[in-house]
Amino acid sequence: VVKADSKAGPTPAAANSSSKLEVQKDGSILASGPIEAVDTYTVVTDVTSEKPITGVRLELLSDPSLPSKGPGRAPNGNVVINEIRVNQQPIEKSNAKPKPVKLTKPQATFQQTGFPIANALDNNPATGWAISPQLGIDHAAIFQVADVNAAKGVKLTFVFDQRFGSGHTMGKFRLSVTTDANPRLQSPVSPELAKMLEIPVPERTDAQKADLRRRFLAQDKEYQRLQADAAKVPPTDPRVLGAQDLTWA
Repeated sequence: VVKADSKAGPTPAAANSSSKLEVQKDGSILASGPIEAVDTYTVVTDVTSEKPITGVRLELLSDPSLPSKGPGRAPNGNVVINEIRVNQQPIEKSNAKPKPVKLTKPQATFQQTGFPIANALDNNPATGWAISPQLGIDHAAIFQVADVNAAKGVKLTFVFDQRFGSGHTMGKFRLSVTTDANPRLQSPVSPELAKMLEIPVPERTDAQKADLRRRFLAQDKEYQRLQADAAKVPPTDPRVLGAQDLTWA
């Protein structure tokens, strides 16, 4: 359920209602069954990583099985997450009391007016994060964390309080953690570019190769510097110099 940089052991997710949460092959969780007006989802997983965990990422994913393709279960596909809570517990100390994990610096790919991502962390169940009118498409949010050492394994418990009503609960979602010193909300590589890079080199068209070369040179600062320096060097052919003088005159 939660993908770490090293090893993660998923356990079934559960809803407080009669809704069914099933783990998919890609690590996402899909809700099915009766759509309750309000619901609380709980996801528990064991994570092991040599480096401390620095961030948690939540993806809201669209799916044909959901109303209006989701990612929520409301008729229009919206979702409202009122509160997100995370606890940690050392795997080797199963009797230890779980400790809360503080989520900070929330970021989201989109925030509905009046429903910013920060609302999901304000300890106020009357507020929440929502995504209307950008419905039927994927969204993501990321939160930074500290003091989560998973070297000997840690059990993480995620609780999603969804009490807006009218079935505004998550339809399909995925959780992941990172040890990156600077957790990023989105990959700098666009889906279009990622798809192009997956094509084997011999199978790429001339247009695709030219596009990749252009993109590479556009971010190569040394190449740009050399190009600028070359433009400043005067031509050595006297005929070119004469033509330049004539143009100046």
